[in-house]
Amino acid sequence: MDHSVTPYELRSDDGWTADIVAAVQSGDATVEASRVAGTVEVTLTAKCPRCGHSFSDTERRRGLVDRFAPMGRTPSFGPKEPIPATLRCACAEAHDGTPTGLSGCGATFGLEVQVD
Repeated sequence: MDHSVTPYELRSDDGWTADIVAAVQSGDATVEASRVAGTVEVTLTAKCPRCGHSFSDTERRRGLVDRFAPMGRTPSFGPKEPIPATLRCACAEAHDGTPTGLSGCGATFGLEVQVD
């Protein structure tokens, strides 16, 4: 496939996600997750299986507030709770039809990560 002509299309594909997981497992891609002030930041650095370009994307997820806790409590995730994250190709290459202010080819990847 000639990746240089991949037009922008916002969508996911189980095959692309499987490719990302395989790349992480082989060490060709990285997923980093950390807790920062009541949020979890998940960063994926990889080569996009749709367009073939390298990218890095970060999603920040806010935790849930215990509804019985005192007001103002910081949201949090449980210590071993898997955190869902939707990351996307954010490559710097031009793709026809990419909306203004966005980058990448539109491919998205749904991952679950553990944060210690």
